[in-house]
Amino acid sequence: MASPPPPTPAQAEIDELILLVQDSKTTSYFAIAALSFLIYDHILSLDHEIEFIWKRRKSLASYVYIWFEGVSSTLIIATVDVILLMRVWILFAKSSRLLYILAPMMLVEIGIMFFIAAFTILHSNQYVHIGPILPGCYSTTVPKYFTLYPVPSLVVTFTMFILTVYNCTMRLGLSFTSRNAMPLVNLFLRDGVYWFLAVVAVNPPQIIIWAVARPTLTEILIIPSIVVYSIIGSRVLLNIMEIMAIGVVHHQIVTV
Repeated sequence: MASPPPPTPAQAEIDELILLVQDSKTTSYFAIAALSFLIYDHILSLDHEIEFIWKRRKSLASYVYIWFEGVSSTLIIATVDVILLMRVWILFAKSSRLLYILAPMMLVEIGIMFFIAAFTILHSNQYVHIGPILPGCYSTTVPKYFTLYPVPSLVVTFTMFILTVYNCTMRLGLSFTSRNAMPLVNLFLRDGVYWFLAVVAVNPPQIIIWAVARPTLTEILIIPSIVVYSIIGSRVLLNIMEIMAIGVVHHQIVTV
């Protein structure tokens, strides 16, 4: 049986265009679902936000929360890592030595991510723009090194996670009272575990998609990942402010 003739160049372009439209719709569905979940989470935590952010005298955490709600992409990831760094720094009794290690690590992470993003944009010179039926421009090529974009964030998150688990388990292990007597340490440990699991849930799939999937699917998890970072960062800040507001003693954070 004779095989079908290869498609003509015109037919191949039409097929690619149809695939692009399908992939853009899939990306839009993921974005809508993620943003809907962000709005839902914002509604759930609105009473806490009003109580601990807007009704109280503005503090550093308040300004970080407001900044966090208003920026995106690499800036959101950077802001999240600042919160991570602050939590670990507080857990280790504001150790200057640890700060001298973690702060440069975070700056290197941000620099690498900006560098990769900038070079990807500069070297993505093939775009498709077809007017009102598909708004925007879509790159038909994605450099392979773009798959490394989430790696610095994973490294920093893993480092902070290990330090958090080590410090919190040491404190809870040395405590002669019940674990409920150290709610701040429990909170840091719980949020640290949730944080790490959420980052692991969104970053490795992005690496796989950018490495092996079609270039038109590059953006499918970008907005969902930003939503995950936004929710986690906001929740962690609100949790810390809430537990401080109910009268948790500050002497729980001492040198172990």
